[in-house]
Amino acid sequence: MGKFQLSVDQFPERLKSRLEELQSLEAILKQNQKHFPQGRLRLGKSNGCVQYFHVASSEQPRGVYIERDNLQLAKDLAQKEYEKLLLANVHEMIALLQSLGKRYAPEKVDLLYESLHPERRRLVTPILLPEEMFVNQWLSVPYEKMPFADDSSEFVLGNGVRVRSKSEVIIAETLGRLKIPFRYEFPLQMKNGVCVHPDFLCLNVRTRKEIVWEHFGLMDELDYVGGFVLKMRTYSKNGFIMGDNLMFTMENKKMPLLLHDVERLAKTHLL
Repeated sequence: MGKFQLSVDQFPERLKSRLEELQSLEAILKQNQKHFPQGRLRLGKSNGCVQYFHVASSEQPRGVYIERDNLQLAKDLAQKEYEKLLLANVHEMIALLQSLGKRYAPEKVDLLYESLHPERRRLVTPILLPEEMFVNQWLSVPYEKMPFADDSSEFVLGNGVRVRSKSEVIIAETLGRLKIPFRYEFPLQMKNGVCVHPDFLCLNVRTRKEIVWEHFGLMDELDYVGGFVLKMRTYSKNGFIMGDNLMFTMENKKMPLLLHDVERLAKTHLL
């Protein structure tokens, strides 16, 4: 029997975002209608040339000819009618999305497995893993950690994980405080066969997306900066996009890593 894992449903979040965008547009379009000229635009043709007429009242159904030096009036009238039609369409889409949002219930799928009797849950493989189960499985993936030199400094976290610098302690403790799962120096295989070990491979639990977090701590050393450029180029060639599935922090001796910057990045991209 085939196995299938359903991804996290992000449609409600996208629907809400689109709805808010359309509602903002609706408000702007309504406001714009108040400032357009009265009446409408009529197009005519004479000797193969297009002519514009301003129909401002029913008493002059053919309208008043718009001179070429008053072309802005024709543009305003055309824009008015376009935005009026657009407003009607936007209003219709808002009503449709609001109705869909009330009827769409992804939690029925999300919570079905957890609603089963515990004995039944032991026998069933869920299509969408519950959050806790997914995180535990993600964290339990075994991997070989990179060795530490005998003379390297010891920075050990409360959970026993050893990192390589005080700045990495700041990042790791921030991730722990925000309950963001991570793997330290987890090996990632690149397309060219090169294996990289990012400082932190983080998991956004809400979206279940893996995001690489690299920290560059010696940015005042020329050779180190060269390594930074090379690593960023490697990530770029392998489908890692800054702000999407890749993020980084950096520092030098004059400008150390700041805790509030770390927290801001973590909350923006990983929660």
